[in-house]
Amino acid sequence: MARHLLAALLTLGLALPALSEDPPEAVEAEVTTLPGGVQPDLRGELALSLHDAIAMGIENNLDVEIVRHDPLIAEQEHRIAHGIHDPSLYGTFDYASRETPVASALQASDRLVERETTGSGGVSGLIPKLGWTYDLGFTGRRITTTSSISELSPEYNSALTAKFTAPILKGFLWGQAWTQVKITGLGDEIAQQQFRQQLMDIVGGIENAYWDLAAQKENRTVANKSLETSRALLGQTNAQYEVGVVSRVEVTESEAGVADREFRQIGAENLYLTAQDTLIDSVLGPYLSPSSDLKIVPTDKPEAYTTFKLDREESARKAFEKRPELEIARRQLAQSRISLKFARNQRLPQLDLVGSYGYHGLAGGTNPTPPIFGGGDPQVATVTDLTTGSVVPVSVLDTTPQEQRVRQPVQVGRRFSSADDDYFSADGAKQWTGGARLTIPLGNRAGRGGVSKAELELRKARTSLRRLEQQIVIDVRKSVRNLQSAQLGIEAAERRQVAAEEQHRAEQIRLEHGESTPFDVLQREEDLVEAQSQKIGALQIYHSSVAGLDRAQGTILEDRGVVVEEALPLR
Repeated sequence: MARHLLAALLTLGLALPALSEDPPEAVEAEVTTLPGGVQPDLRGELALSLHDAIAMGIENNLDVEIVRHDPLIAEQEHRIAHGIHDPSLYGTFDYASRETPVASALQASDRLVERETTGSGGVSGLIPKLGWTYDLGFTGRRITTTSSISELSPEYNSALTAKFTAPILKGFLWGQAWTQVKITGLGDEIAQQQFRQQLMDIVGGIENAYWDLAAQKENRTVANKSLETSRALLGQTNAQYEVGVVSRVEVTESEAGVADREFRQIGAENLYLTAQDTLIDSVLGPYLSPSSDLKIVPTDKPEAYTTFKLDREESARKAFEKRPELEIARRQLAQSRISLKFARNQRLPQLDLVGSYGYHGLAGGTNPTPPIFGGGDPQVATVTDLTTGSVVPVSVLDTTPQEQRVRQPVQVGRRFSSADDDYFSADGAKQWTGGARLTIPLGNRAGRGGVSKAELELRKARTSLRRLEQQIVIDVRKSVRNLQSAQLGIEAAERRQVAAEEQHRAEQIRLEHGESTPFDVLQREEDLVEAQSQKIGALQIYHSSVAGLDRAQGTILEDRGVVVEEALPLR
């Protein structure tokens, strides 16, 4: 029988690991659709202003959606830290059966049999900020016994007890739980500022992508026009060659010019399509597919620009007031201060005040096992005469010195519900304790090391804040300088374009009069294309510099009409 049982247990032991293994789960691909389950078809043309592009980007950009989660996660971390102080309800149930061999003249049997059922329940928790713990619990117990010296079976015991532990040095006001609440509270604020910072970067990226598309669109137009001009020149040169006005070499030069312009047009077209994808990804990213054929048409013209009067002092003032990076660094500095206070508290000895107060109750029925000291109804008070061994009611005793030599059982209720009858009364059986626990770590290297580490981290946070302030000054100076340069660059590029257009026109007239060659015309046309591209680039740099200065000042969101609170909720 034992061998069969051992084999069965061995088989079960080998089978349980296999049963505990979960089967591999299939990974399903998610398909992004618009509300209502409609997948948009990105085809045709979509005219967009910069304002509309930013608004669509905030709604659809997946980078924005990703960073939206961070403040919510930080909020839940703060909530979790607070949740440590939530009271906890608890309950237990135990059953025990004990059979104990005995050899005693006080027992009527050679075996003591006891059955015990115990249940308890209550509420416990941690008091916020103070770091004190409490426990209010009720315990009930039922015992049946064959003991000859126990007059109650079943016997019912109950207890209602309040306990507390109160740290007054280490852990007081700066305990681990409350420190975490304060740090995560600042972490929640940091996450809000980090969302604002990342939103600024994303809006700046959308704006740069918008103006890059506008610039590549203009460059493509210039490249197409240049190709048309070179083809027209080739046609003109072929006509002149056929009538013997020019040589075959000049025709070849014109053909080379067409091939060069075709190459440039192909590159310009590719850059334009790449800029399309970049902006589409920024404003309609989740809906971009390999077969998408959407063309965004910027409606804001790069030529519409304003000349700013720049003030570095004013820009720096705005930056120190509005840059979220500074707010993040200041709150991180506050976290370091809290960590230092906590570390200093943890360096203290542990001194806890402990105490409890409660009531105990008793009830039960008559023990069916004959007691060796006599028996009877427990509701009738009796005594045993130790001289004669007889059991008599209390009422028949004389008030003699013999009363000092008798045992009188206490009258109790018969049911468990009566075990707590005397709670909160003068007759209640009260129990209380009070004391203190002192723990002094010898050497205390962990506590002293924790303080030193926190002091270094606080100093590092202060230095990081000063470095950030210095970096913001550099950013503002650079952004102001870039915008100044961009404004001057536009003026210079416009002058060059006017001159290149005039030179190209004059060279064409000379060619018509036989005073020039197609090669010279192509050279002038190439200079004109370069001048036009330079102006397009200067305008693009200007708009990017405006966005860069607004980002450096921390005003890019408010200047574009973006409300952070409206952009924050999950989409």
